[in-house]
Amino acid sequence: MALALNVLGGRRSRARDYGSAASYFGQLSSFYCSNDWTRLEVPMLDLFARCLKHLDRKQDFCRIGLRILAKTTSRQPLLHHHTVLEVNHFLQDVIDVSSRLEQPVSTPLHLHFEGVYFDPYIQHSGDRDGFRTSLSLRNIMSAAFEAQHIRVKLVCIDEEQRCDIWMTSQERVEIRSANIVFTHDMTAPTNDASSDGLPISDDVLQLNSTRVLVWPDKAAFEARLALCKFIHLGKPRSIEVLISSGRNKVSHGRVSIRACSAGLRLHTAETNIVSGNCVILRNAQAGSIDFGTMDARSKTTLRMPYGIDSDLSEIKIRVDVSYTVEEVGYQFNCTEELPIRLPLSVNVQDNFQARVLFSNFKVDTANSIPMRIGDYTMHSTKAFQVTLPALSNAPLTIFARQPLSLVAQIRQRRHETSDTRMSVSTEKTLMLRIQYACLDQEIGTTLENALLEALNESEFGDLSRLLVTVLGKALLSALSPQDLETTGLLGEIQMSSFEQDLWQPVLNGLHPDRRDKTAQWLAKWQAENPVIVLPQAIDSRNVLGLTVPFEIPEIPVVVTGRLETFGCGGGPEEGRFAAIDQSLLADLSLSYSRHWSKHTDVASECKSLSIKYEVQASSEQWLVGGQRKGQFTAEEGEVNRFSIIMLPQKTGHLLYPSVEVRITTKPESNRGSKSTEDAPEDIIPCELDYLDQGESVLIVPDLSSSTVSLESSGPGGGAWLVESRSRSEKR
Repeated sequence: MALALNVLGGRRSRARDYGSAASYFGQLSSFYCSNDWTRLEVPMLDLFARCLKHLDRKQDFCRIGLRILAKTTSRQPLLHHHTVLEVNHFLQDVIDVSSRLEQPVSTPLHLHFEGVYFDPYIQHSGDRDGFRTSLSLRNIMSAAFEAQHIRVKLVCIDEEQRCDIWMTSQERVEIRSANIVFTHDMTAPTNDASSDGLPISDDVLQLNSTRVLVWPDKAAFEARLALCKFIHLGKPRSIEVLISSGRNKVSHGRVSIRACSAGLRLHTAETNIVSGNCVILRNAQAGSIDFGTMDARSKTTLRMPYGIDSDLSEIKIRVDVSYTVEEVGYQFNCTEELPIRLPLSVNVQDNFQARVLFSNFKVDTANSIPMRIGDYTMHSTKAFQVTLPALSNAPLTIFARQPLSLVAQIRQRRHETSDTRMSVSTEKTLMLRIQYACLDQEIGTTLENALLEALNESEFGDLSRLLVTVLGKALLSALSPQDLETTGLLGEIQMSSFEQDLWQPVLNGLHPDRRDKTAQWLAKWQAENPVIVLPQAIDSRNVLGLTVPFEIPEIPVVVTGRLETFGCGGGPEEGRFAAIDQSLLADLSLSYSRHWSKHTDVASECKSLSIKYEVQASSEQWLVGGQRKGQFTAEEGEVNRFSIIMLPQKTGHLLYPSVEVRITTKPESNRGSKSTEDAPEDIIPCELDYLDQGESVLIVPDLSSSTVSLESSGPGGGAWLVESRSRSEKR
């Protein structure tokens, strides 16, 4: 069959029927390849390629030509010496044909080269950004050729930093000549042969585990993402891009920001500069920000609002910065995940009185990370006068089970008008501003400062950007909530919390000459600093601000209630007491004020209001009699008193009975008419200021003396009550 195909292919070729001949020669070459008859396969491939060239099938011709070149290398001397192909001419022919292709043709590098070695240890340029390394290989083809350029592509293996840069982490070598691309992927192969049926060389297998550690020089350009430090809950939130030029004098650059989280919207058109002398150029593309000149060792901060369409706990953003220094272009890439949930929570509880409002703000941590409160303020406005106690012994550390309570005294300011009543300003919003810092960030900054100071005094200063980053990532996993609480209480950072081999993964990427020395220096530094003291003052880089706007509620009526008892012993300071069988007389006084109301509400339209009250108590503690429930009509400021009788039901400290009130009114236009009785009552919202809330009275047994036996003998043993006398018995 093979002989017949060979004859048919030759006849069709001599008859210039190159399509049929190519079909026969292609079948023969596949047959010889499957049977590993290489010495017969190469001549058939040669005839096949000649037919493809006549048919002007350039893509197929280049593919078959590269396959022939791979089989006539110096690895196969029999083919090399006995083949009839003019390899040198054939290689140039393949390169010339490929130059007319629209898409490049790729071929594995190891089929044409051997001894491929990529130096995995980078070297920084020193006077400019970037790094360099070396690549060596040997051409095993029987012909020489000219390569336009050689590139090495490093693909990052970190899932969080998916950036492909021509020079980045999983190595891929590319040599291009015209449209012929020789590629070498150092990913471990799954089979022992390539897709062309050729064996994989030992050089390829040895390079499969090569990894390259890439990090910027300490004086290089840098860009970082961060949340805006000062957040106003009533305004859109923002992110900041912190740019440092390092040693470079940047002529111009572009920041491209891309949201990597679903539901995240970045408003790049509203970006502005909050610090630095850099200027934003307004002709940038969508999703990009162009900036102008930056001097060496200068910093610029860009602020950009963002919005979210879903409930996210963190957002992921990718930043690509391209910048030009002395007409040379550079690229900086980073991807960061930013937690957007506030680390603290603020809750407020209002307690209205007739003329004063006490607002209790509870500042608590939203997670297990302690907070350091540096300061808090609440300024008075035209409508309200605010008194807030100052913070002593700042900064104050708060924990998950130990929140901060702030009580603000708020008084309403009224302004005289032509009316006899007083008008209230319409400004109802107050601002609580809190300056704080997260303890984990304070720990991270303290450790970074200590490590940087030691590195700058050593020979390993060029590794500062690398080692500080490793320390920051280790901090997130090394410190438990218990470690954070211990550090917050003692003000000391225990270095024993960090593993001794936390540096090892990154040290493996250094050159062996520096690896051991750096490991020894780090171990010595960690041993010499078992405890690092946390500074008392908050670092300015970690200061965060939160502005909480809140409105003063409009309460139409504030009722003031007081329960004054008679017949109790003692007083408010030493405590009241009474006997178990003693009835207590009390007066319940009620009055109301419209100090916190608007003049347009229903309560302001009526001179007098109808108040329903009820004194309530648990039947296990008190029996309440007298005027415990009723309804009365009164004007503003009028005090009404009602007599109450309270009978205690058990001994101990008993809280005073509670009071509930409800206020109703009827429109003034109907008052006095027959239809008033049938008109529906308007229920007015109100607040009760119960002055005796939480007060208690000590109820004791009605005994003047008791005799107790303490003998341990007897059937029961222990103490026995022998005799007792009540207070009413005559002695």
